Amino acid sequence: MISLVRQNSSHLCFAACLESVLTDFCYPVSQTDLVDRYPDSFSVGLVGGNGNSIEGSLRFDKISDIEIGESISFSPTTQFNYGEGVIIFVRWEGDKTKKHAVRFHRVESGRIYFMEPSEGVIDSRPFSEFSSWVIAALKVTTNAS
Repeated sequence: MISLVRQNSSHLCFAACLESVLTDFCYPVSQTDLVDRYPDSFSVGLVGGNGNSIEGSLRFDKISDIEIGESISFSPTTQFNYGEGVIIFVRWEGDKTKKHAVRFHRVESGRIYFMEPSEGVIDSRPFSEFSSWVIAALKVTTNAS
């Protein structure tokens, strides 16, 4: 099970997802601390300048043995290894004006399950519907043994 984190304010969905991943990697840091420590990474919002990419918008120092920032493709057959966390940037419910971040949990029986940080719960949608909302996915990994 992944750590469930509720975002502290309406614009901290990405920070809440990152807090969840880092907590699972035994590096507890609050979303408020993340924003305070890396203000440039959160001041640009969820996506970079062209609205379709997170490339160049995230500026994190290496945190312990955690690597943050590798963009990945996302499909129902994408395989993730133990020790990885995936944050997905979406146009919520397909609305181009509602950009949101969620933490991937699993795909099962044609549905994607994810942590919904606005409520701090696991939610799900049919994968075919959800995949049309995806802007980008970000992989967070640890090199810890």
